[in-house]
Amino acid sequence: TSLNADGNDLAIRVFNAEGSAAPQQIVFDGSASKAELVELDGRKRGDVLLKKDASGKTILTLNMPRFGIRTIKLYDVNKL
Repeated sequence: TSLNADGNDLAIRVFNAEGSAAPQQIVFDGSASKAELVELDGRKRGDVLLKKDASGKTILTLNMPRFGIRTIKLYDVNKL
């Protein structure tokens, strides 16, 4: 895994070492205006659903195969 900041934007790379290919959630305390799946060269691959839970935490939901790697770009992030 890795995390790279560029101003108020963050790129997060995650690896699914042993989980299933079912939708998974990443939860963080803070907010972002949008989230996208991106390739290593920065090309957009698709959108990622962002929603808030009752406590104000942000939830990302995405599919990732076992042994898969995903890079998620979060825009206008605050309060991490």
